[in-house]
Amino acid sequence: MRYIFAIAVVFAALGVLPESRSFLKDLPGESMESLRDIAFTKDISVSGAHFVTEDEVRGSLPLDRSVFWWLVNPDDVVADIKAHRYVESAKVTSCSDLIFDAWGCFKVNVHEHQPRFIVQQSDSAWLASSEGVFLKPISEALTAENRELLENEYGELTLVSGLSTSGASPDLISVRFDYLRTTVGIIEQELNRSISEAIFNPNGELTVSLKDSGLRARFAYAEDNWGTLKDSSTRLRTLLEELRGRESSVELIDLSYQKLAVVKKYPIPESAK
Repeated sequence: MRYIFAIAVVFAALGVLPESRSFLKDLPGESMESLRDIAFTKDISVSGAHFVTEDEVRGSLPLDRSVFWWLVNPDDVVADIKAHRYVESAKVTSCSDLIFDAWGCFKVNVHEHQPRFIVQQSDSAWLASSEGVFLKPISEALTAENRELLENEYGELTLVSGLSTSGASPDLISVRFDYLRTTVGIIEQELNRSISEAIFNPNGELTVSLKDSGLRARFAYAEDNWGTLKDSSTRLRTLLEELRGRESSVELIDLSYQKLAVVKKYPIPESAK
């Protein structure tokens, strides 16, 4: 019975019923306040917020809209949340499939961009996502120890450097980073191996270090010719298969020459000769 009453009250408060205006007009003040509470009061829980704070999420919600409007327009509820630079997507759902069992109760789930890179600049280091979003600065000087702590929290991270050369504008740094993260993704996919570090050189060449062996490889600037980059990655994969078990003896594999690869080995210590 109370659900039916609640439905009638909500429709009346929203002006859905034709006689709602006169109905609301004749109600005493306390009853009118009760109707407004039923129509607009919400119990909201927020999950998934980390880089964006829960207060920021709540502050962007259309709290002045009615419960009924939230139920009908869930995508519009989260539209302003998705405009936040840290947020990749968001979703709002009722707390129960039976709406009137949990009238006014909503769950807001935020899916944020996740850290994928550590971008080392001249005087700072930032966590950045695979989409190129700079998420937050690393407050301490980057060391092997705190990098390990970051990877324990966020998963594997590729250290990136060389983007902010002298005179580089923020736009140029962004373009370089877009190129680098695309390149790293292609190389990792072709090799099926993770890259622990990527260094962008002023001439556009990219030097990467493989996570499992520390072996370094240099790639020519691919511009937008990703086919060339894939060919270079295939050459590297072939060489790595030939060097299996002996990768530690190789200092650098230079793939910047077309259809060639120069393998530079570490010098043999005198004691081993």
